[in-house]
Amino acid sequence: MTNKPFTLEEAHNYWRSPGDGKNAPENYLMQRPDLQKRDRALLELLERNASRDARILEIGCNSGRNLRSLMRAGYRDLSGIEISQAAVDVMKKMEPAVYRATRVTVGEAEALLGEMKADDYDVILSTAVLVHIPPEGERLFKSMTVVAKTIVLVEFERAAAFSSRHSPRSYREVFETLGMRQIEEIHPVSGFPKSYVGRVFRRS
Repeated sequence: MTNKPFTLEEAHNYWRSPGDGKNAPENYLMQRPDLQKRDRALLELLERNASRDARILEIGCNSGRNLRSLMRAGYRDLSGIEISQAAVDVMKKMEPAVYRATRVTVGEAEALLGEMKADDYDVILSTAVLVHIPPEGERLFKSMTVVAKTIVLVEFERAAAFSSRHSPRSYREVFETLGMRQIEEIHPVSGFPKSYVGRVFRRS
């Protein structure tokens, strides 16, 4: 029997406090080889497309793994949005230097980006987050194109089986329809399953 896709409210409720044991914030900070490969792949993608003084905003920063990687590589103007206060508390406990060095806002990305001004950031980063935005939350994508000139994604696009938590889509189609130009595509992305694609967009 097929499950119904999450509504936006259901998606928000799940990610505020995942209760199925699959997405505990502590897990994102583990030193597994596949996760370390992801760190390197993401950093290489950023280094080709963002200077060290770029203003970078990560959507769905969770407990701070990506922010930690960027901070250690010399990026200094780092911000994050995270819907889960519990995940931010894990960051504060397990990665206090990252927590102190970055600006993390707890809340829903759709609402928070909608309140930002044009070009508040140079780069918006998202890794395996946008796939959890159901169709009714897709206004977020338009806000992303306003808030930053460059968008860097590593996202789940190719669904092998249905999941109520996933809304796979073609992000090239999404962002080019919104006026962005794709300047880089990577597939496969080291450390990620083959269902993930790396893309970089720049405002036309």
